[in-house]
Amino acid sequence: MDKSPVVTAEEGEHSGTKEVQLPNPKISLSDLIFVICVDTDAKKLSLVRFGDDLKFGSNGRFLIEVEDLSGSGVTKSGGMDDVTIKWRVVYKRLE
Repeated sequence: MDKSPVVTAEEGEHSGTKEVQLPNPKISLSDLIFVICVDTDAKKLSLVRFGDDLKFGSNGRFLIEVEDLSGSGVTKSGGMDDVTIKWRVVYKRLE
């Protein structure tokens, strides 16, 4: 694994050159928002899941569950050929 970047102060900023080791960036699941878009020929639907609400399974993975969408007008009656599902992960602080 790569080491964190080392930042060196420019001459004149401090007496002598000082190296500062930056910590590796850390993003918590609670910092993320998951947006799932389901598009069909007849309907477009967007779902939002917050990272705080997701639970990890015993295998270290999490699932984003989608409820029954029949009440929203998205059905499988015509098959899944016309269904497109896209998802995005949004960093919460960029809202």
